[in-house]
Amino acid sequence: LGLDLPEEPNVGGIEVTFLPNGICRCAPSPFTTGTVDGEWKLSEDGGQLRFSMDVLGYSRTVQTTGSIQRVFWSEEPVNTKQTSSDYNIPAGWLYCDILIGYGNRPGTLDFKSDGALRVEQKMGLLGAASKLVACGAFDAKVKLDDV
Repeated sequence: LGLDLPEEPNVGGIEVTFLPNGICRCAPSPFTTGTVDGEWKLSEDGGQLRFSMDVLGYSRTVQTTGSIQRVFWSEEPVNTKQTSSDYNIPAGWLYCDILIGYGNRPGTLDFKSDGALRVEQKMGLLGAASKLVACGAFDAKVKLDDV
């Protein structure tokens, strides 16, 4: 089987500023509105950060190709199939989870791994319940203002 995936990230260069009182601000980009402030919160143990941002939505189609080998006693030719799958992030709130730890400079934090992107999915009778569903990944870098 083979997948036709891009080598580089599809969306990049999004700048998020973490402000006091749990507010985060995202700069406008082709993926984010930049007009609505999100929120950020640390886990109880201080090892994970979750923040939210208002996004415009995103869609990507992934091509999958592969061949089904014939059964060894069959005289049929090798059968090749090609399919595609659509992956979507709807417009609205996107939640980002990432592990954090101490940075190289005193009093700073750093991101320790790639993060997970999640969207809220309504379920149950009349959408009374919801859960966060993984929809992608991201990597992040800390940009420090020189003091």
